[in-house]
Amino acid sequence: MVFSALLLLPGSRMIIGVSWTLTFEMYFYTLVAVLMLTGLSLRQLPSAITVLIGSILLATSYMDTEGPTAEFFSNPIVLEFLFGVALAPLLRLYAPSLAVAMILLIAGVVLIGAGSAYTDNATTAGVSRNTRYIVWGIPAVLVFNGFYAIRLSEGRVRSTILLLGNASYAIYLTHPLVMVAYARALKTGRFSSMPLADLLVVVLLATVLGVAAHLYVEKPVTQAFRRITLGYRFASS
Repeated sequence: MVFSALLLLPGSRMIIGVSWTLTFEMYFYTLVAVLMLTGLSLRQLPSAITVLIGSILLATSYMDTEGPTAEFFSNPIVLEFLFGVALAPLLRLYAPSLAVAMILLIAGVVLIGAGSAYTDNATTAGVSRNTRYIVWGIPAVLVFNGFYAIRLSEGRVRSTILLLGNASYAIYLTHPLVMVAYARALKTGRFSSMPLADLLVVVLLATVLGVAAHLYVEKPVTQAFRRITLGYRFASS
């Protein structure tokens, strides 16, 4: 069970609950890697991955099978990856002006807020899997477009934003540790339930922990794997 969780296989019980999203990332990257092995050009890849994912979704949606694996492959959340696939070439052809970018950014934030307000429960899990790629995916595209057009000059603000962006997934994966610690602190009765001051402290601590995990765990491990793979590539060439 631990081995399948480490490999992020569909249906395995995650060691860290929020890492379920990584199973979909690995699925997408695996499909792209397989298509690249076929010799397709970079121009052909977007169309090919769209057709492949769409075909798998349609096929598994109509299959009379149940279970975590079938549920995984029929989950339309992978369509959000296709939003990114479509967005990349579009932004090369047309980059929005700063004014348009701000409108898109504000619209995206408003839609995310509206989606959060109208879910069936207090978490994003309240959105049906058949609509969440619309509820969260489209606003995410708008927000990304907005930030894409912003160009910051060199300086502390830019470097800080880049650091937070690079550390974003580490923050996402480690923030439950801070939330668990905060929940235990609440049980002691010494803290009130999420006033603004507590909320800001929790967000700050989660961010600091995530950045530390990025700098002292994620980056060294990634660099080590790159050295190993590059060394293997040169040795085999």
